[in-house]
Amino acid sequence: MKFLFANLTLLFAVVWSPAVQSVPCAEEIVSVLKDNAYLSELKDPDFLNAGLIAKLDPEEFSERLRRIDRYASYASADSFEKMKNVQKVAPAGVGMDIIRDRNGNVRCIPYPGSPADLAGVVYGDVLLAVDDLVVDDFSVEEIAFLVRGRENSEVTLTIEDEDGRIVSITVERAQNAYSSVVRTMHNPAVIKIFRFGTKTAKLLKKELESFISEEGNENRRLFIDLRGNTGGLLEQAAQCAAMLLPGDSIIYRLNKKGSVTDIKTDGKQQIIKKRFAVLQDEFTASSAEMLITAVRGAAGSRTYGTRTTGKARVQDIFTLSDGSVIKFTTGELMYPGTGDTWQDAGLEPDIVKKQIKSR
Repeated sequence: MKFLFANLTLLFAVVWSPAVQSVPCAEEIVSVLKDNAYLSELKDPDFLNAGLIAKLDPEEFSERLRRIDRYASYASADSFEKMKNVQKVAPAGVGMDIIRDRNGNVRCIPYPGSPADLAGVVYGDVLLAVDDLVVDDFSVEEIAFLVRGRENSEVTLTIEDEDGRIVSITVERAQNAYSSVVRTMHNPAVIKIFRFGTKTAKLLKKELESFISEEGNENRRLFIDLRGNTGGLLEQAAQCAAMLLPGDSIIYRLNKKGSVTDIKTDGKQQIIKKRFAVLQDEFTASSAEMLITAVRGAAGSRTYGTRTTGKARVQDIFTLSDGSVIKFTTGELMYPGTGDTWQDAGLEPDIVKKQIKSR
């Protein structure tokens, strides 16, 4: 079974406690990588050696895999089961997304009104440690796992603010759910999409229909705010894009091992037919960047803000026969109608605006 994602947020948490067993299913892992890996390095015979992989413990294999594909990771069956159990008994968080920026720093993106926000974590703060555990060598998924815990328990986040000051902030965990789509302003109208989760398309449809039903909307400017949107489910982002695009528009182009596929809209889902603008920043990534490339072309939208993160590579998660889980890059998103990608380069805005109100 596999799931298609295009982001770095909460795909699965790797349990990093010292492993005592070697990697099972080595032959199956090699087969899955050979059949699906996008990066040429993963096709290297020196790496795809089942005998060598079988001698590694799960942590060593995951680290080796990540050196070749920085978005990749592996979790043994035991670790994956422990992760699921911990999520059941300790499902609370602090209401914050995290992302690695172009310099490798872990940036904090707290939701408005969340425990992290109320405790003093500021949008864009650099996360240095979680409960005194330095996060430099952890993946984003592992860090998210560290931050979570039991409801009403506390976690201490060591952060560096924009002035270079290092402070420790204690946050009480909570099980609050935060909507992925929120109307933040009415005139001009600003609809913010925080992330692309399982319900995002449905929530955006509701907000867009509410906007077009309001009196005077023909004279009111509309902004789609993607600042701090680190990505999420590619399929949900595509559904959201379809609401903003005319028929026969390319939503995205995906290159998988040399096979290029165009995903188009027939126009039946389009809700907004007037010109709108998009807000972006350095933490706009992945599926959110894909939406920008779609609407800039087919909808003629202008973008305001700063250059985006630059993540166009797509990962799949594969569950192996022994219950272990492996995630790695299987494709790359490209600009509609071209063979070019924004991986590592990011998307420059049409109009640079370093400070925009109503984040």
